[in-house]
Amino acid sequence: MKVVPERADDLAFENDVVAFRLYGPPLADSTERSGLDVWMKRVSYPIIEKWYRQNAEGMSYHEDHGEGYDAYQVGASLGGGGLGLWIDGELVTPNVYQSVEILDSQPDRAEFVVEYVYEKPFRNVRELRHYTLEPGAQLVRVKSQFFVDGMPSKQPVAVGVTTHGGKAQVHLAEDGIRVRTWESIDGQGLGTGVMIPYRRDQQTTETRDDDGHALILTQTDAQGSLVYYAGFAWEGAGEITSDAEWAGYLEAFQQELPERFYVSDPQGGFDTFEAWETYIRERPWAPRHPNDPVFSVNSEATTTRPFVKSVMDRVVDFQTQAYGDEVHIQWQAGTFTRVYLPPTRPPAIAPFAMLPVTGPRPRTGNWMSASSTPTPSAWGRR
Repeated sequence: MKVVPERADDLAFENDVVAFRLYGPPLADSTERSGLDVWMKRVSYPIIEKWYRQNAEGMSYHEDHGEGYDAYQVGASLGGGGLGLWIDGELVTPNVYQSVEILDSQPDRAEFVVEYVYEKPFRNVRELRHYTLEPGAQLVRVKSQFFVDGMPSKQPVAVGVTTHGGKAQVHLAEDGIRVRTWESIDGQGLGTGVMIPYRRDQQTTETRDDDGHALILTQTDAQGSLVYYAGFAWEGAGEITSDAEWAGYLEAFQQELPERFYVSDPQGGFDTFEAWETYIRERPWAPRHPNDPVFSVNSEATTTRPFVKSVMDRVVDFQTQAYGDEVHIQWQAGTFTRVYLPPTRPPAIAPFAMLPVTGPRPRTGNWMSASSTPTPSAWGRR
């Protein structure tokens, strides 16, 4: 990756399959803002420094000389995967980045943090974006965190890609997890897309403003943080050459990620006890005694601490996703203190919610000790 002072402090980064660019402070008065520019490359070796050098010598990187080129229009839009606040139905984006800290720079890997400041609706909103681009990946991982008056702050946000005024084909996932586009640039297809790990409150939409956007609307967690993935595929590279192949790549890429990208538990509970029993029996952590799932969980929990930890991990994951609020817990072996045994009939909520990893201790049900060292501070807040 490279900060390019001779080109208005552009911040360009790449791996062996894609290249991106962010706009720097000297462009604060231009039409460019915080959108993510994409550079289409068809070679596996680094091209950033070469293209900038050749551009300075008169060989424009806006023309394809055999290795690829920059033909993507960003302007004031989110480009190929940007983020902004979503205030009263309006997308509010910051200007160009204010500062950058480079954490890792290799020919096929980049990691860095950039700082953004929002001018409206208030001037005290600051955002840090942590970019990580791994070798071979078409998408870059971005972890964003918002601060108001220097303190982490939960914010409504929109993550998405430009549709170039509606010229691109737009696909909005019904579960609110992913959006993608496919369009033709100079006769060759280009697909862009973003995806966000599942949260109950997120939804997708398409705007018809001048730039046009395909967006995922959601909120950060209580600490102002949000993780998303953004990227593209160019037909000219010869690997992904159609909208269908781009959709298939995104699905496969999503399955390999550590974050949860699907609704892990049904909402609204179960109509019958039998339905709940069937659901428990089919979980990935299915008990050894399918005819008595409650007993099986108890039996496992009393003999295997790693099993309890795995259940607690899933509880935290479910509560974070289903209730849209961050659960501040770092589960480590031995730090949990108790496991709640569900009653003989399920309440009208998903099963994992019956394990009270957050909030006050329930007044009913049986408790058993899973550790000799109580650590009440380990319990989060729902």
